[in-house]
Amino acid sequence: MFIYVTHPAKKIIGMGRVTSVMQNVGGKWPFAVPFEWVIPPKFGISFEEAGVDIRVRVGDTLFSVDKDKAENIIEKLKSQPNLSNDNMDYINLDYEKKSINE
Repeated sequence: MFIYVTHPAKKIIGMGRVTSVMQNVGGKWPFAVPFEWVIPPKFGISFEEAGVDIRVRVGDTLFSVDKDKAENIIEKLKSQPNLSNDNMDYINLDYEKKSINE
């Protein structure tokens, strides 16, 4: 499955493989899907850069793409360097700052 984030940027940032059935973990987001990274976190690509016409609405959690689009996304993600822990820390801090200001 492709991993898409909506904040701080709306981008596909990697790809994972589901490793087990969905689990009920409780809380605000009560379900979790165990997975492992196949393509680790990248700076990512937008749906437009991926060549897919998807408009995300609040509550949307699942989309499908055809094989050709998936291969295009994989190729573009693999061409980017992996995010380092420092990159991810910086993005997380930026996200936290934006969340506080909203």
